[in-house]
Amino acid sequence: MTEHQEDQAALLRKQMEGINQHEAEMNKDEDQGQREDTEIEMDVLNLPPRSEIHDEKRAKTRLKISIALVRLLVVLFLIIVGIVLTYHFWGDLFSQSIEHQAAARNRAGETVQIISNTDSLSQEVTIYAQLDPDIDELTPLTGRYYYTKADDTIESIAERFYQSSEIISLLRLVNNLTEDSSLENNQQIFLPTIQE
Repeated sequence: MTEHQEDQAALLRKQMEGINQHEAEMNKDEDQGQREDTEIEMDVLNLPPRSEIHDEKRAKTRLKISIALVRLLVVLFLIIVGIVLTYHFWGDLFSQSIEHQAAARNRAGETVQIISNTDSLSQEVTIYAQLDPDIDELTPLTGRYYYTKADDTIESIAERFYQSSEIISLLRLVNNLTEDSSLENNQQIFLPTIQE
């Protein structure tokens, strides 16, 4: 029986040797291919420790926020929310005080006299006037009478009531005035209504 066991062990040894030889040949082929690709072999004993390699990855700094900073930000947020919510109550007072201060600084122009154009005007009337000397037909004109003051001229009246000097010739024609004639104080002048 021992022979048979030795034979079995010998048989297994032969099979294992065949497998090992086959693997050795394969490894030789692979080693030759790898050696051709890389001529530098790594020395495992001279590698840096693992902590050195991973320290570079830990170099990212994380933002550290202290509790005091968080409290400050929360308080500021609450103050801003409170201001926004109460602006309805104190906003008008604040804007009025600013306007009052601005008015106190700019005292120029406090007394403004507004001259009304209707002070010296009559009610609206319709007159008939001959606008074209060649045609004998009278044209109805609607307007108002104005009573002149001491320093009035046709030009100043046209600028005051019509904001234009183009109406001067019509005013002279309707009121029978010449270019040389001057206006007297309290003289009645007809001002036609111009439709734009």
